[in-house]
Amino acid sequence: MLPEDTVVDMAFFRDHFFILNEQEDLIAFTEDSRDNDFEIGNEYEVIGRPLTMTRIRYNFQASADRSRHMVIGRFLVESEGKIYMVRHLGAPDAFEFFVLVEKGFISPDTMLARWSKCTNELGGRALFLGMGCSRSEETGMPGKVIVHCSYRDGGWFYA
Repeated sequence: MLPEDTVVDMAFFRDHFFILNEQEDLIAFTEDSRDNDFEIGNEYEVIGRPLTMTRIRYNFQASADRSRHMVIGRFLVESEGKIYMVRHLGAPDAFEFFVLVEKGFISPDTMLARWSKCTNELGGRALFLGMGCSRSEETGMPGKVIVHCSYRDGGWFYA
C-alpha cells in the first residue's frame, strides 16, 4: 500500500490499526515493542523516546472473489474476535462478506493472508457500517444478518 492509495476504511482490532484501500489491500500498524524502554511520568506524559509504530503488510495469496456488481463501499468490521471486510454492492440491499484468514508471517513485516468469503458466519449479528466506525452486535435472530449502512442512503437491509 503506497501513500497515494485511497484509504476506504480503517478499524482498531487486537492492538492494531488496520487500513483497507480500494484494491482491498490491508496493512496494520502497531506500537513497536522494541521501543518500550521508556518510563511513564504520569498518565498524560511519556518520558523517553517518542512512540514508534511497526507496519505489517498483508500479502494476499489471491484477492477476494471479484464481484459481478459494482462495489460502492468497502468496510472493515470486527465481530466475535475476527476481522471482516464487507462489500456494499450496487443494489441497495446487496452485500458480500469476507473474513480475514491469517496464514503466518513470511518475513518480519509481511503476513501471508487471504479474504475468505462467508456464507452464514455472521448470522444473528447486526452490522453498523460506516468509514472508521463499523460495529457488530448480537441480535438474537439466528441466520439473519441485519445491516445498517451509513453510505449513501443510511437504510436497513437484511442479508
